[in-house]
Amino acid sequence: MIPDMEEIAKKTPAGLGTGFIDNTATRERLRLEAEKGWLRIFILYLANRPCAFWSGIRYGETFFSGDMGYDSADAQYSPGMFLIMKVIENFQAYDGNEGTSRIDWGFGDAEYKEDLSDQEWYESSLSIWAPTFTGLKLNLEKTMTGFIDRTANAVLQQTTLLQRAKRHWRDRLRQAGNKQSQETKQHRSTRHELPCGCPSAHQE
Repeated sequence: MIPDMEEIAKKTPAGLGTGFIDNTATRERLRLEAEKGWLRIFILYLANRPCAFWSGIRYGETFFSGDMGYDSADAQYSPGMFLIMKVIENFQAYDGNEGTSRIDWGFGDAEYKEDLSDQEWYESSLSIWAPTFTGLKLNLEKTMTGFIDRTANAVLQQTTLLQRAKRHWRDRLRQAGNKQSQETKQHRSTRHELPCGCPSAHQE
């Protein structure tokens, strides 16, 4: 599964997908989760080609979402959402013995989380500063930065500009993926035959 997941991760739109990387730490983590019986990995194949994946762990009655990604060349078909819906169907139809009744999407906001969830909550970090001039300076800098960030996000949320910007960014990445896919197909089709109609030695 790991090579297929990494192949998909490399084709996932930058900034919108997965942090999955095939390295020693990742393999050890997956091995531990598998040995504990927690690991769940779902991969969607299109014509025997991996095009979307979703990994996570099931603990108790909750499936904790982990890495996910999809091939941007197939973005027009929403393979990621299709896989998510099939997994949820699988939990309800075939996972009754395990009792998976909740999905925890983890940190961050995304449209699919808003569409598929019925609960949300906010978490924040507590900062403690030393009673010194340097501590006071750092505290003021962090406070001002956080205030600007919260104000900007509040304005964007109220004007729906944030979701529109995200949607516009996804659309641009989807168009770029489609264009790349078409160029790849055209490139391959020109190499399949020589001008004489004989099979090419570089056939793919």
